[in-house]
Amino acid sequence: EGGKLGFDGRVINDQMGAGLQEDLEDKHVTISYEEDLVGEIWENRPALPQEPVFVLRQQYAGESTQDKLARIRAELKKKGADSHLVGSLYDIAWITNLRGGDISHVPVFLSFLFLTGQDAILYAFYEKWPEEVRDYLAECGFTLRPYDAVYDEFSQRVQEAGGKVLLNPGTINAKLMSLVSQDQILEGHDPSELMRAIKNETEVANTIEAHIYDGLAVTKFI
Repeated sequence: EGGKLGFDGRVINDQMGAGLQEDLEDKHVTISYEEDLVGEIWENRPALPQEPVFVLRQQYAGESTQDKLARIRAELKKKGADSHLVGSLYDIAWITNLRGGDISHVPVFLSFLFLTGQDAILYAFYEKWPEEVRDYLAECGFTLRPYDAVYDEFSQRVQEAGGKVLLNPGTINAKLMSLVSQDQILEGHDPSELMRAIKNETEVANTIEAHIYDGLAVTKFI
């Protein structure tokens, strides 16, 4: 009764954080998202992965990043959102047409993407990325910022954009969600989620071709 529950808000999504808050409301328990206590005692903690990133060219993606951004911005306008933070690594890989290897067997890279009607700010470990990738992102209109800077800048970015920020509680972590006031938040799915679910002709053709190679490999193995 009247106690405090603490955890590192970067490692659980807001949906879970809100559920905990609701469950503990009757006990008047407050929640702190700030402290990474495990990190303070973890000796020789491995650094976050920073694997190489490459551009998925038009012959595989079937749609340019600029066209994807235009579609997302049109959807944000329709929803009444002035800005949008993407936390899903699948969606960021799809939007940027980049692929990485920060998670085993999943071609994504650690990142956050902040979008407005004009700006596209990618928070990532870009320092070791090939110059070709950084040039590509600049051509597409992206600004690169250090991965952890999102926690220092997010609130200010939302203020500068004005109005509402579209956030998906299922993919945005509890700490980021706590950095902006509730009246600034428009909760909903990322527009890119349904867009990437509908495969274009190029993606369909490449999927068929990949299955041919896969089937051949399995048949040879058998």
